[in-house]
Amino acid sequence: MRFFAGEKVWPDQKYPLSHLIERFMPMPGWTPEAVGELKQRESAHWGVQAADPAGTDRPVPPADTLRYVTDRFRLTELNRTPVEIPDADRGTLAGLFAELGFKTCVEVGTERGHYAETLCGANPGMKLYCVDSWKAYGGYREHVSQAKLDGFYEETVERLRPYDATLVRKSSADAANDFADGSLDAVYIDANHSLPHVIADLCAWVPKVRKGGIVAGHDWIRRSNPDCLMHVVPAVTAYVDAYDIKPLFVLGRRERVEGEKRDRARSWFFVVGA
Repeated sequence: MRFFAGEKVWPDQKYPLSHLIERFMPMPGWTPEAVGELKQRESAHWGVQAADPAGTDRPVPPADTLRYVTDRFRLTELNRTPVEIPDADRGTLAGLFAELGFKTCVEVGTERGHYAETLCGANPGMKLYCVDSWKAYGGYREHVSQAKLDGFYEETVERLRPYDATLVRKSSADAANDFADGSLDAVYIDANHSLPHVIADLCAWVPKVRKGGIVAGHDWIRRSNPDCLMHVVPAVTAYVDAYDIKPLFVLGRRERVEGEKRDRARSWFFVVGA
């Protein structure tokens, strides 16, 4: 059959057979090795990135990105806000960036480079810019020691040395000025979580992401502690409401941390221009 030879069966076919198989794995009769062999056969007809919906160098349009997300996670109801993707986390999101063929991304708020390493490891062909001032300043209670932050910076340098990652030691707003509008495939925001800073990060970085790209972030958390400035939920909700951005996705189920009156940290994202 032409499917198993890796060929297109109809002219407007968007995805190869391996794409369908991987979305519904495990499947009877299919092993990772068998899927790999199928991809090799498909490469002659679909290009080197046979299972990549972006093709080789073509950016993914917004409708295609959104369709891929809904198919990938088998989502059927997109009217509620946010749309929860229960069995997923930000490791899943890193894999999604790779599946979509994202090649130029920014992480805002890198700290020690742990998630940056996850992003790079999931997508070896990606260029990642890690934006963080690594600078202590008044009003940010999480890190108040410059010596501690300097240590985090050096730790990040070593952690990301094997990857194509550039550390940008600037404030979020200053770093955003270095990127042209629409030049990024994705941005992941995980910096200061107080309301003014989250809003400022969204205003600065959303325009930098092309249509069909993804804006995402960490710590979709509702906390009752007034001493902990965790305003991601109201800030992101206000932003997407103001600009009529739908749907907004949240990765994971809402859970209470044992012994604490707060949610577990989750990630959120939306498709630009969808």
